[in-house]
Amino acid sequence: MNKKGFISAIFLWYFVLILTLIGYIESQFQSRIQVYLNMKEANCMMDIEVKIIDWLRCEIKNNRFLDGDYIVDGISFQAIKNLNRIEIYLHHNTLTYLEYSLNMFEAEVQCEVEIANNEQQSYHNDEV
Repeated sequence: MNKKGFISAIFLWYFVLILTLIGYIESQFQSRIQVYLNMKEANCMMDIEVKIIDWLRCEIKNNRFLDGDYIVDGISFQAIKNLNRIEIYLHHNTLTYLEYSLNMFEAEVQCEVEIANNEQQSYHNDEV
């Protein structure tokens, strides 16, 4: 092998090594971006769930919940009462489906009523 071929082989080897390193660094960077985006999307979904749960609590507490399409804080969704649960379908993402047990909300309302009754009883006991 002549000197020119040997130098070309070394340059080719370094070139392949550099491309491999660049590909590795890029893949690491992309995976970190993907993890960040997944975390950001999960946080966004948690925010959406909190808003929907707060709305459901209020509606059930005041006996106003009906099946239908709703917009709450800019979140568009369809809510359906099905036996003892509420099914939520978000309009912006057809794959997103949330389900809440009515018993959970009814227990909260019952607890609030009991607390209010206990506070009234203690108020009446203080008067006597």
